[in-house]
Amino acid sequence: RKVQHKTTGQFRALKIIKKQKNKDNNARMYLEVEILKKLVHPNIMQIFEFYEDKKNFYIITELCEGGELFDKIVEKGSFTENEAAWIMKQLLSAVNYIHSNNIVHRDLKPANVMLHFDAGKNKKDLLNATVKITDFGFARELKEDDFAQSILGTPFYMDPKILSNYVNSKGSTRNKEPLHYDKKVDVWSLGAMVFHMLTGKPPFTSDQLVELKNKLEKGHYIIPGNIRISDEAISFLKSCLQNINEK
Repeated sequence: RKVQHKTTGQFRALKIIKKQKNKDNNARMYLEVEILKKLVHPNIMQIFEFYEDKKNFYIITELCEGGELFDKIVEKGSFTENEAAWIMKQLLSAVNYIHSNNIVHRDLKPANVMLHFDAGKNKKDLLNATVKITDFGFARELKEDDFAQSILGTPFYMDPKILSNYVNSKGSTRNKEPLHYDKKVDVWSLGAMVFHMLTGKPPFTSDQLVELKNKLEKGHYIIPGNIRISDEAISFLKSCLQNINEK
């Protein structure tokens, strides 16, 4: 909700999150706040204050009234390359920053990117938008040579290695291989987001996890015939959407 500071008169966003019985979920909230406090970047949602009581968490952040990037994609259908490049330039800057601070986001997706427009700017023109990465609930800090080892993220934007391991081991711990992945998972997610912006849909979709896993492992995505994108954009997609982690 939109709130106003009594002294400065500045408007902020107040996020109220109900505490859960699951202590791990509550612990994730503390972790998210600690990570956000460390990060100061124009394309990362800034946190100003954090409170809690017996029932809720209260987070005061920057106010972004341009909505989610996901909603803007739905509204427009697809973006021009100039629009997608402007958004991606900012996201790459933010992701490079968090990676340089040994933090991996692990849940990059259009719903976790907010749009901000300065006063007086045309909100229908995406080239006026400043993007803000939010929701660091799945983020974690990596030590040197450290690898994340848990199943997190959103399937449509999830690195194939993560989803494959999850589907293969679901319901059983027998012969379960440990997960080892690092900052590269964010690169995959960025590629999936570019594809979504340019075509209006994620590169790999399915209602069934097993089918989605198979599509991700094969790594074959199809750019719709009615979409025309440059060789540079195709090269960018190929560089990000590598189903072989080492590449």
